[in-house]
Amino acid sequence: MAAWRFQWLIRPNGEIPFRDWYDGQDEEIQTIFITTARRLQATWDGMKPQKARTAFRPLTKRHKHPGFGQICYDTDTSGDRRKQRRRVRIPTLTRPDERKAILIVGALKTSLMTYEPPNAFDDALAWVLDLEAGRGSCDDQDLW
Repeated sequence: MAAWRFQWLIRPNGEIPFRDWYDGQDEEIQTIFITTARRLQATWDGMKPQKARTAFRPLTKRHKHPGFGQICYDTDTSGDRRKQRRRVRIPTLTRPDERKAILIVGALKTSLMTYEPPNAFDDALAWVLDLEAGRGSCDDQDLW
């Protein structure tokens, strides 16, 4: 089975929201993302939800859209109670027939339905709709 290809969304103005978010994260979040993405790249079964702590999950409620989901992972606190676990959510558009996942933007989940940046999922869905309307593009990422 061929590996999944990860790309990032490029907005019509040339902005690459995921890359901008990623570049602003610390080494721990970046390293865990690369590890997570490489594992998913090799083993991912498309839109099928995974039950592991690190998973791709289709969005089913407010942001429901074909192929739209999130890559989820948590940072490991390694038992240090002083260090707060961070929950990372990456809105992603999948195209299973092409074995392609388009990284849109990243976000940190701060509470039940609160993210930083605050409108990450609303913005991501708007950018997906723009992409599907021919505004914007996607290209292979160069993080690894």
